[in-house]
Amino acid sequence: MAPGADSPEDPMEQQQHEQGDPEVPPMMQPLDTVLHCPEAAQVEYQVILDKTDGTCLGADVCFYDGKSLLIEGVRNDGGAFKKWNLSNPEKFVNRCDRIIEVNGLRNDSLRMLEECNKRQLLKLVVVRALQDVHTVARDFPDGQGRFEALHNANLEKSLMTGHFENTTSSGGHTRYEGSFLNHPHSQQPTPSGEGVRTNPDGSVYAGQWKDGFPHGHGEWKAPEPSCECYLGDWARGKKHGFGQLKFENGDMYEGDFANGKFQDRGKYTYANGDEFMGIWENGLKSQGTFYFKDGRVSTRKWKNGALISCQDFDSRRKSYQPTINKSQVHDPARNTYGARTMSTMLSPRGIQVD
Repeated sequence: MAPGADSPEDPMEQQQHEQGDPEVPPMMQPLDTVLHCPEAAQVEYQVILDKTDGTCLGADVCFYDGKSLLIEGVRNDGGAFKKWNLSNPEKFVNRCDRIIEVNGLRNDSLRMLEECNKRQLLKLVVVRALQDVHTVARDFPDGQGRFEALHNANLEKSLMTGHFENTTSSGGHTRYEGSFLNHPHSQQPTPSGEGVRTNPDGSVYAGQWKDGFPHGHGEWKAPEPSCECYLGDWARGKKHGFGQLKFENGDMYEGDFANGKFQDRGKYTYANGDEFMGIWENGLKSQGTFYFKDGRVSTRKWKNGALISCQDFDSRRKSYQPTINKSQVHDPARNTYGARTMSTMLSPRGIQVD
């Protein structure tokens, strides 16, 4: 039998390993100044133009930096670019966009232009400057950390992407990289959306966030060399929903969670191969069946973590033994060394069976 299988004092049930759950980073009052706003961010996308029928390019281009072609304008003459814009409004090619690749050619403006003038299918990589997206960077007081993210200046409450680093008073270091939802200049960084955070103890959470908490689907891993990890659903920073939790000692639980504890249906597999499948309540077993590696089967019920009844399966006779209750289990006459356990089972001939 697995350690703690008969006893409500199962250490794995009691501790639940909540100390490994990610914590919300401490409040940090950032400086109000924007330290720098570098050049506007850029986005790349692919444009495919069909010039096999002799259609003209339909755009005025020029050498930009010897490595790319600058689009000075798209003409309304029915050229290839005009047709592309009509068919692909989400990838609209506009003035000041740059062509950085033509059919695999890069870093050679002259050869790229020659390729564009040929009667063929053109596969272009175009770069568009996003003039309203800037990098906002802020330092936190007393050297506590730094926050840096891409922000749309025209959408104050838009989702940002970037990272922050924070050093605690005890010297611990936290780093988060992903998306945020907060005011870029005055509010503390609030993870929201998708992101990865490395905690001071070396553990890592990667997944969905909301209001600064792990929320949604995500994975938490303990620092090496531990193999402890959890993959599943979260709510406000706690395991909540369905998930799989692996412990450092080799045990594993797969099932439902509520507020960080085992709840409702779940399967607990011990490191030695024994299994328990059943119902959990507030992190403790309520009712279910043990399937032991040696073939034994035992169905049991608990109340507030205390075992109240047990019925074992006799694999030799392929039948269940009589149910025993808590008082029978703790009867001194049954627990004295050398005591003979009496059975109430009778054979077909009426003989009592041990």
